Amino acid sequence: MGGPVELVQQQVDAYIKCDIGAFLACYAADAVIRDGDGNVLMTGHDEMRDQYAHFFDANPDLMVEVCNRVHIDSWVVDYEHIRYGSDDVRAIVGYRLQEGLIQAVVLMCDG
Repeated sequence: MGGPVELVQQQVDAYIKCDIGAFLACYAADAVIRDGDGNVLMTGHDEMRDQYAHFFDANPDLMVEVCNRVHIDSWVVDYEHIRYGSDDVRAIVGYRLQEGLIQAVVLMCDG
């Protein structure tokens, strides 16, 4: 799938296209998504599919602009501007990669 930056971009592209299959293909089967306080939001493909498929279905107008991206070792960190419906969200998203897949995500956002 390429290097860490390329994989995270593939994941962002799949997110924008609302392509749940391509989106999940970027993640380890046991990936964990946490909020900025460390609370687990989702674990694994099944929970991710349930939540993201519903979100994608409800928001076909989804747009993401990556305003800034940094990469160090196994981490890629994005500052993202996400728009869907009437919502406008700014987020810092940290993606930790292991063995060529996203293993962990830390999501810090204002909305």
